[in-house]
Amino acid sequence: TGLEINTLAINEQGTHALLGGKEIFKTVRIEDGVCAEDVNLRTAIRSNPVQASGGPRQTYSIDIADVAWAKGTSGDFVAAATSSGKIILYDLGHAGVPAAQLHEHFRQVHKVTFNPHRGSLLLSGSQDGTVRLWDIRTVREQAGALQSKRKYSGQSDGVRDVKWSPTEGVDFAFGTDSGWIQCWDIRNLKSAKTRIPAHVLACNVVDWHPDGRHIASAGSDKAVRVWDLSAGQKQKHRWELKTPYPVMNGRWRPACESSMPDDNGARQCTQFATAYDREHPVIHVWDLRRPALPFRAMQPYPSAPTDLLWHSQDLLWTVGREGLLLQSDIQHTRKVIDERCLQSFVINPEGDVNMVTQARKLRRIPKRLRQTPPAPLFKSNTTDLSTGHEASFLSRSWADDTIDNSFLSFVPATQRTRKSSGATSNLTGRSEMIPLNMVLDHRRTFTPQQVSVVGKLPWGFDSEIFKYLARRYSLSFSLPAEIDDSFLRTVQNAFSKNEKLAYKAGLYRLSQTWKMCGFVVQSHLNNRARAQRD
Repeated sequence: TGLEINTLAINEQGTHALLGGKEIFKTVRIEDGVCAEDVNLRTAIRSNPVQASGGPRQTYSIDIADVAWAKGTSGDFVAAATSSGKIILYDLGHAGVPAAQLHEHFRQVHKVTFNPHRGSLLLSGSQDGTVRLWDIRTVREQAGALQSKRKYSGQSDGVRDVKWSPTEGVDFAFGTDSGWIQCWDIRNLKSAKTRIPAHVLACNVVDWHPDGRHIASAGSDKAVRVWDLSAGQKQKHRWELKTPYPVMNGRWRPACESSMPDDNGARQCTQFATAYDREHPVIHVWDLRRPALPFRAMQPYPSAPTDLLWHSQDLLWTVGREGLLLQSDIQHTRKVIDERCLQSFVINPEGDVNMVTQARKLRRIPKRLRQTPPAPLFKSNTTDLSTGHEASFLSRSWADDTIDNSFLSFVPATQRTRKSSGATSNLTGRSEMIPLNMVLDHRRTFTPQQVSVVGKLPWGFDSEIFKYLARRYSLSFSLPAEIDDSFLRTVQNAFSKNEKLAYKAGLYRLSQTWKMCGFVVQSHLNNRARAQRD
């Protein structure tokens, strides 16, 4: 588009994306590898002289901070949060007229989100320190007077992100400027179910794990932490990822089918995608089974993406300041472990040596998978994603990330038959979900397969000899103003003593070194004494 895009949302069917920014508000259709503009809401709104209530349209700038797409029977509605504090609802069936404007927030609205179970319920989180609940079922009858149903307090702390629970239709959580996470039941207005001091700086991201029991938080303190909300108020995070930069966006990767035979097709989710502040454009996908380093990395833009979401298990949508919507198949991105050296050694002052080594096996990559860049989904009015017959269905990788031994055990995995998630897979499909703690606490994580060596260098340091010599060496004496025969004898005796001690300890080369050093120093002092006498 050439215009900066701040945010995006996806419809329930996964066929359309909603893009929002300061000068952009439109939907695009993405089907069969082809992307095309669908409805330009900004143009339609500006060209219509009336509002939904029938009155004349007010002139105002549409500076959109976040967008959301309703679900279920309310799927024709989209919501846009603005920097002025307004929330604007649109009915895509009547795209030229705003369905309603919600005015109850008095500062910028950072996030809006629709309930995945009851698509008409909308939550909005604002810098004014409140989260408000709206029901849009009566929006057509109350276009000019729709009011929030309930208000939840963030203790005068700006709300940065808010998300509905994926399993409980009445629970939601939000993160605040001071780093707190609060979990609420919409039926209880008095107090939060759980309040956790999650970060020392702003909590920019909260995202529920698909099991509904755990929630991830990410903040400006360069950390992603996962919390067990069933543990109550006083708790410590269960798992943590130390990121290289402040985290501004993050999402759990959609669950995949477990490859363990005993799981009987149940799903599991252990991976989390992170994007950072403006100066750091890299996107990392982490795996909690090996939290010390990222699993995969990609850099689709010159600057950091402004928003991201998973279209399916493998396809990641991102938007950025460059005005591009990109679709990346995460299976084709680089693995961080493949760029790390598998050999290392260290020697301590005592002569102990530790070493690990492994030969990296070269993989034969199919030609159709080599050098596959992210496909730009929206750059002009119509963009064909296909580059050939094979690419028209977004080819799958041969590696299976559900049990990726090349990452978890350093050993390249044998080829497995992968169940394609498909470009239009339904992320809301339900099957049994394995709780995160069952995956991480009761199953094998990564196991290094490198050869390791622990030993001692033959010329290494002997602490007992060091102590023996340190107690007996003559190491210091003061240099007088005038060098006389007494001082020369003192220096000669000191070097001679150190020479004999080293010889007695079996350090013959060191003994010779003391002898030569003594000769050189003695010669210098003799010359200096003669010069003083002359």
